[in-house]
Amino acid sequence: MSTQEAAVRAAAPEDLGRIAEIFSHYVIGGVTTFEEVPPTVAHRRQRFGDLAERRLPCAKRCSR
Repeated sequence: MSTQEAAVRAAAPEDLGRIAEIFSHYVIGGVTTFEEVPPTVAHRRQRFGDLAERRLPCAKRCSR
């Protein structure tokens, strides 16, 4: 098994489409979330805005 170095950075609005896509995979086929319907990109943008208003972080994994 190979390992890939990764870093974590603050998510940006342009990341939200891919974040929603990845999250949707786990909503549909996994048991790691309580969501029953995959959120849309618009819904993800709303959550991102809510976190920003509260000055809470939204992070994403990225390759180094």
